[in-house]
Amino acid sequence: MDAEVVFANNDAINQSQQLLKAIQGDKGARPDAIIFEPASGTALPHVATAAHHTASSWLRLSTSQRLPVNLLCAQNDAMAMGARKAFQERTDESARARWLSVPYIGVDGLPKTGQAFVRSGLLTATVIVPANTTLAMEMLVDAIAKGTQPAPLTYTVAASFPPIEELAAWREERNRGLGDPS
Repeated sequence: MDAEVVFANNDAINQSQQLLKAIQGDKGARPDAIIFEPASGTALPHVATAAHHTASSWLRLSTSQRLPVNLLCAQNDAMAMGARKAFQERTDESARARWLSVPYIGVDGLPKTGQAFVRSGLLTATVIVPANTTLAMEMLVDAIAKGTQPAPLTYTVAASFPPIEELAAWREERNRGLGDPS
């Protein structure tokens, strides 16, 4: 099997050019498979915009005003930021303050986005999910070399940013400020 790994150093244009070169190349030179991990910046603006639109629409529902929300957790950091933007745009000052006091948590934890949002106070935390392309390639090469099938399930290890201990201390401090003894 002929496989080509596309590594574009998180540059979407470079990645697109490499993919097109592999796909449009001579039939004899085309690989049997192309493995790539999308450049992380390519879809983020669309994801954040969609989350903003969804949260804005939800806020127009009367149920959103009555529902007690204690945490906003999104599938990725861009979604959390898009939703946060919708809450930040609330014109009613007390509603805006209430929504912005809710902890916002995302997933991805990239240094220049999720971790930076946490450091600036825009997100409370993010879950750092390691890239899995290297692990997948190692598993593929090992399986080909040994003539075996890779394990049907393989886990990667995610990590909290900031660490769970810091989040627990933050929660205790926050609850004391709200007069909550727990």
